[in-house]
Amino acid sequence: MNLLQKPSFKMPGGPGQKLGEIFSFVDAVAANATDPVCKAQPYAAGTGLRLSKNQYNGVGFAEVVRLDTDCYAIMLQSKLAKDATDKLVGDDWITFAFEIQDSTATVFGEICGFSHVDSVCTILSTPQGFEWAHRGRKGESQVSLSVSCKPRFLTKKMRLHPDQMLRPLSRLLRGDPPEFFFRAIPMTAEMTRATLEAMNTDFTREMRRAYLKAKVCELLCLACSRFNEAEHKPVREIRLNARDVKNVNHAREILDESYVYPRNVTDLARTVGLNRTKLFYGFKEVYGVTMSEYCFERRMEHALDLLFNKQLQIAQVAYAVGYAHPTNFTVAFKNYFGALPRSFLGRRQAEGPVKEK
Repeated sequence: MNLLQKPSFKMPGGPGQKLGEIFSFVDAVAANATDPVCKAQPYAAGTGLRLSKNQYNGVGFAEVVRLDTDCYAIMLQSKLAKDATDKLVGDDWITFAFEIQDSTATVFGEICGFSHVDSVCTILSTPQGFEWAHRGRKGESQVSLSVSCKPRFLTKKMRLHPDQMLRPLSRLLRGDPPEFFFRAIPMTAEMTRATLEAMNTDFTREMRRAYLKAKVCELLCLACSRFNEAEHKPVREIRLNARDVKNVNHAREILDESYVYPRNVTDLARTVGLNRTKLFYGFKEVYGVTMSEYCFERRMEHALDLLFNKQLQIAQVAYAVGYAHPTNFTVAFKNYFGALPRSFLGRRQAEGPVKEK
């Protein structure tokens, strides 16, 4: 998928925060069980902190959990009430992000940026002093789980071998000096299910933390395996020139407008100026999924957005994403996300809509 590109915004001025400083602050606040902000927390004192976003920046929650001395999980499920930019400074953490619904833009130093509208899994390594920033727009939704860890957590606690990693991460785990690197791949159905299961468990206190740690280890294994697979996948016997890629991108743009009721491959190929075979295999070469898989994923992501952000019932959502029968939609949604649509409908009703100022 398209990765680093020209920055979409400038690095903000002023000092940034180190992840280690943020985690130390969370540990300190969470350890004080008498602090008002810690009341009714789903964690034992000192292990996690859940903050309501409507206290300062929208609706939903932000949650930070210490899973280990060298590993923290950050969960976001929110909708921004105003534009927000967070500037950070590297201190040798590796961050895996599992973004189900998150259209924030990121700028790395002054050199490049990354933005997306799809569900993606990313890995980011930032050495000491390296600056980067995230920017979210007013009204945008965020459903994501990020895992920040030190290299020794992967090698000492999870017992992962450097040979199982993509090359930049392998060098880091072998003891080479930290370096900046960034990769992104599409989220798989397995990653999406594990992410939602981690974020939506009913466990509390020590059991919640233990369950979350198990899910995080599962996600890290899934991510490392897919990144390694993507780096070493064999080259397909299909040749795409620059014009072919442009036409494939055009086909995707058309599908983005009609994924609920997509056009057939032959008609779409004729529209974008490719033969049917080249469009079919070329689309999978460029985006890693077939056109039907892409449209299905978009329908599911749109359904999740409607359930979480709109005042619609499940049947209305089913019709909106192209299902004539709500039962069929419920089965497809459950198979894709690992949870029933009503679980997200209930959460939305409990949290309520964003209040515009």
